[in-house]
Amino acid sequence: MKNRKKVVTFLAILMATVIGLAVVMSALFLVSLRRDRALAEQITAMSTEISQLNEKVAALTGSDMTKGTENPTGAEAVVPTEAATEAATEAETEGYKGMYDPDTFNYLALGNSITKHTVCDYWWGTWGMAATKAEKDYPHLLAGKLANYFGPVTMQILNISTWETQSYDRAQTLTLLDNYLDDTLNLVTIQLGEDCYDMTTFENDYIELIRYIQARAPNAHIMVLGDVWNFPPRDELKMAACVKAGVPYVDLTEIRDNPAYQCGLGTVVYGDDGQQHTVEHAGAAKHPGDSGHQYMADKAYAALNYWEDTAGATSETVEAAQPAADQGTAQ
Repeated sequence: MKNRKKVVTFLAILMATVIGLAVVMSALFLVSLRRDRALAEQITAMSTEISQLNEKVAALTGSDMTKGTENPTGAEAVVPTEAATEAATEAETEGYKGMYDPDTFNYLALGNSITKHTVCDYWWGTWGMAATKAEKDYPHLLAGKLANYFGPVTMQILNISTWETQSYDRAQTLTLLDNYLDDTLNLVTIQLGEDCYDMTTFENDYIELIRYIQARAPNAHIMVLGDVWNFPPRDELKMAACVKAGVPYVDLTEIRDNPAYQCGLGTVVYGDDGQQHTVEHAGAAKHPGDSGHQYMADKAYAALNYWEDTAGATSETVEAAQPAADQGTAQ
């Protein structure tokens, strides 16, 4: 009898313990469920914020409307008028489909910091580093030349240096171009590679980049600008990619690592604030200065004119036969 009471007592305690554990586990499950739900809500909120940030980043790239007078003299390189180069800085819009005007010459400049840089503690203007003003970087200079010959030009400038730095899978970055490519584009210049140091897939990645643009901007002339800094065999691989993809390669050997065409320490440049600033950053100082950007614009324009006169020529023949550009005055 006494043993039976002990067994009953033990079973009661055991049952109470099991029930207590079940209650505790249920409470923990509910807490975990609420925490997961809160975490999910936080993730959703973060995703929304990331999308909004992406939209703001896209909004930092704009379009420029350049207007000039038609030049009936032929395919010779034309020095842009002051009005044309200044007009290239005027209207900026967000990147989106249908941004181009079918009644104008539509130009897209793709590149790294040489094509467009944002304001930071050692650079003060949202244009190509290290031109002293927006109208003196190569995209604006080239737009001025195009405007003088073709008339109104709609220009978009996009920094896509992410393509350079994401060497493990550059194809993932190509969708960043989608809003800037359509069948109304007339010209795309590609200035990329200076920030690439892993050459394992570089040539194939460049071919993939060019063909991606060709497929989505089927009416555009596409040309690739050579390196401004020496890192063998980077430029050779870039040239080989141009040959395989059938687009012109613009040789920049003359200014490559040439101090006469670089900005240089101590150069005074302007900023978005309209004020003068002195270049004291060694990295910025290595970028092309005004004369370097002028050289790039001259060579690109000469290659475009030669290409139009020799439709079907290979990249190698275009590079070899294009007329020499004015070298300008070094800073």
